Amino acid sequence: QSEPGQLVKLMSGLTCEAGMTQIEKLLRHAIRQNQEQRVRGVIFIGDAMEENPDILCGLAGDLGILNVPLFIFQEHNDAFVRQTFTTMAKLSGGAYCQFDDASVDQLKDLLRAVAIYATGGLQALQDFSKSAHPSVKLLGNQLS
Repeated sequence: QSEPGQLVKLMSGLTCEAGMTQIEKLLRHAIRQNQEQRVRGVIFIGDAMEENPDILCGLAGDLGILNVPLFIFQEHNDAFVRQTFTTMAKLSGGAYCQFDDASVDQLKDLLRAVAIYATGGLQALQDFSKSAHPSVKLLGNQLS
């Protein structure tokens, strides 16, 4: 997608599924997809991680080499998961942010921020952060 509005509309139709995390599957898919068409970023929203952190971090590093930033939004506050997710975001050149289940507006602004960053770059994200949830500015700080 090349327009933030179109991307936000597309992302609004996504659904969540309970069960074992499949983060490795997501990352491998993004790497394969990038071979066919440039991927400008990958978003993962979750609260848990049952997979091997070394494998996930290795794949996140591969995304970084491909210039595909990983945006990870963690619900709740599991310290081990947070450490792994933060490392993955850094290795990919992306960003990490924590939110709680009462922060629907925060998550909405974070998803908009990724769409804006993917289509307009860092300056567009910084402009958006002036009127968005404060966590958007923190996201931008991690990317600059």
